[in-house]
Amino acid sequence: MILVGWNIISYFKIKQELVEEVNRKVKYIEDMIEKRSYSILHDSISVGLYNIGQSLFQSGNYIYSLDCIFKSLIAVKKGDNNKSKINACIEKLNQIIDTINKEGIDIKIKESSINDYMGSLDGLEAVNVNNIRKFILSL
Repeated sequence: MILVGWNIISYFKIKQELVEEVNRKVKYIEDMIEKRSYSILHDSISVGLYNIGQSLFQSGNYIYSLDCIFKSLIAVKKGDNNKSKINACIEKLNQIIDTINKEGIDIKIKESSINDYMGSLDGLEAVNVNNIRKFILSL
């Protein structure tokens, strides 16, 4: 009789441990799906904004192109922080800035946008990034 009681207690204890382990695994999988979805969302946003910025640049809308590429950079950093995408944004920003400087275009940008732009460059160290910082600070 004692053995039967002990087996029942063991059964419920093992069952509880299994339920807890399954719940931990489910929570882990849900967290991974949420993180991956967040990354995919920002990746899609960054690609879309980059493409729009590229199109605007080609049509001569340099200010809006600059804005789209900065927003693309922000989305990349929020998403997967992919270095090749970051480098593509930096190269495009330098191309836009060179064109603005070459054509002598006078641009005005809102203070809040300047803060966002400078924030997007945080943590990035390169000569090309410093050129962008100097340009933004000169506005």
